[in-house]
Amino acid sequence: GAESFSGPRFHSAQWQHDVDLTGKKVAVIGTGASAIQFIPQIVGDVAQLDVYQRTAPWVVPKHNHDIEGRKSAFIKRLPGGTRAYRNAMYWLNEAQQLAFTGPLQNVSKVMENKVSDYIRRTVKDPEVAEKLIPDYRLGCKRILKTDNYVPVYNRDNVELVTDGIEEITADGIRAKDGTFREADVIIYGTGFHVTDAFEWVHVTGKGGRDLSKTFKEKGIETYLGISVADFPNFFFLLGPNTALGHNSVVFMIEQQTKWIVAMLDEMDERGAQAVEPTSQAQREFNDALQEKVSKGVWSQGGCTSWYLDSQGKNRTIWPGFTFRYWWATRKVEAQDFAWEKAA
Repeated sequence: GAESFSGPRFHSAQWQHDVDLTGKKVAVIGTGASAIQFIPQIVGDVAQLDVYQRTAPWVVPKHNHDIEGRKSAFIKRLPGGTRAYRNAMYWLNEAQQLAFTGPLQNVSKVMENKVSDYIRRTVKDPEVAEKLIPDYRLGCKRILKTDNYVPVYNRDNVELVTDGIEEITADGIRAKDGTFREADVIIYGTGFHVTDAFEWVHVTGKGGRDLSKTFKEKGIETYLGISVADFPNFFFLLGPNTALGHNSVVFMIEQQTKWIVAMLDEMDERGAQAVEPTSQAQREFNDALQEKVSKGVWSQGGCTSWYLDSQGKNRTIWPGFTFRYWWATRKVEAQDFAWEKAA
């Protein structure tokens, strides 16, 4: 019944800035990475905020802080201090991967307990607090970092609804338990297309092959998450299985740009006008990748997430350390490619 709603309704990615939320009854559907960002920004303006949650996310404190005092002095005075601090943060984040796929996966239970305690300490209503604590492993879905989302549920004008939605009417939403709540505005925080996003990417390869159809029929498979067999001279940045749950994807993009430049140099040296990975090289890369990712928390953590495609395979996350990706992309393995000489 969404179409019957008489008030403004929009997705967070298509925000209607001409809609004034002041004093309105607002319904937010979804509690993912988008919702935790915009809910704290609007909660002070609205009269009532009903948050419809299907699955609780793991929301961990952000711990942002100013660099001052001894830490600031260390960075300023020590030669290479900035680099040393950056490296320390990199390796601290990198170590988290051990809790996702490594032998220390049980370590995440310690973190789960700490986050659960944080939610129970922060939210005054014990019943609401328990609804905000996930029932799946940390890392199975995207981990969300913020300091101002959880405290929202202490406000008198906020209600967390976990009963599911039965229907949307002209003036509100009816939950599956029969409770009807009026709404002036509906904001969808219902996520984005990820594994199926290629249905909107129109790329034609050899023999008229369509990229989206190829991925749909054979699964989303690439070589290093950058290039694709039968699609010469086509390169991804932050392509399939190169997103992260533990470190900075900027690092991944940096390695990909270096690899692409190295590939272009190799093409110049060989006098090649086109290059693509061989089917065998691509298959071997994906077989090894899927074997590892299937043993990780994303596949065995007890949840369904946008990391997975319709076949239940993780086509999003890199299932290892980022320095291993650096090692894999440090040079072009020429034998893994089919080279087409320039005329």
